[in-house]
Amino acid sequence: MTDDRVEAASQRSKLVWTLGLFFFSGATSLVYEVLWTRRLSLTFGHTVFAVSTVLTVFMSGLALGSFLAGRWSDKERVRLAEDSHASGPARFLALYGKLEIGIGIWAVLTLLLLNLVESVYLWAARGGATGAALYSVVFLGSFLVLLPPTTAMGATLPVFTQLLVATRQDVGAWLSRIYGWNTLGACFGAGLGGFVLLPTLGLNLSVCAAALGNLAIGVAALKHSRKLASLPGEVESPEEEEGPEGESRRSGSWLLPVAFGLSGYAAMMYQLGWTRGLVLSIGSSTYSFAIILT
Repeated sequence: MTDDRVEAASQRSKLVWTLGLFFFSGATSLVYEVLWTRRLSLTFGHTVFAVSTVLTVFMSGLALGSFLAGRWSDKERVRLAEDSHASGPARFLALYGKLEIGIGIWAVLTLLLLNLVESVYLWAARGGATGAALYSVVFLGSFLVLLPPTTAMGATLPVFTQLLVATRQDVGAWLSRIYGWNTLGACFGAGLGGFVLLPTLGLNLSVCAAALGNLAIGVAALKHSRKLASLPGEVESPEEEEGPEGESRRSGSWLLPVAFGLSGYAAMMYQLGWTRGLVLSIGSSTYSFAIILT
């Protein structure tokens, strides 16, 4: 009975620790989204252009990071399954920690890099650039600056998913919980960034505060990965589907991505439209965007 209670307490502790990591990870990501939108709105002079730019680079980075990390983690899992001395869970958790630390460091660098983008924008304006050509300077510059941290954000979930696959049998249940708490953290972060941090700390200090959150998450993950590395564990190799059922799934595999793509397109259009509508109603672009994200 005592062993059962200890095991149950250990499982609850792991659940709280895991959900806490992804809650605060989601929170910091949306804090950045609000703050970067505010920063670019000062450069563009127009909320819709700033929101469009941030949403474009955020979605691009999340998609790219998820794709690259998904492919890498699948190959790494197979490699670790063939190496009996390797600790797969520790490696995936350590990578997750490094991603979080990288996000925090690069977020601080954006304060300098976006100032550089604005300087190039002003130089182009003095040189006679106008309209779409002038806005393209800010868009492309901002895209290049913000793509690395958003790509790292997109990579966190696939990497953490492989950690669950390597350590848990009930991956589906855990993944739904993690994604749910990550989304709740995102809602919290959007409100925190727009209504608390920005009015009280200002733009630069708010970015630094969010970066400290990423660093804390990363250090905690790295510390825990060292504990996992000392524990024996096995990583199961993925099984490939064969037979007519697998073939029928592949034949209709294009429908789901198309459906998700159209759904994502509609969601982004709603977000832009609703933000613009709220700006006309309450008069504050930052508060409007924070409300929509929350």
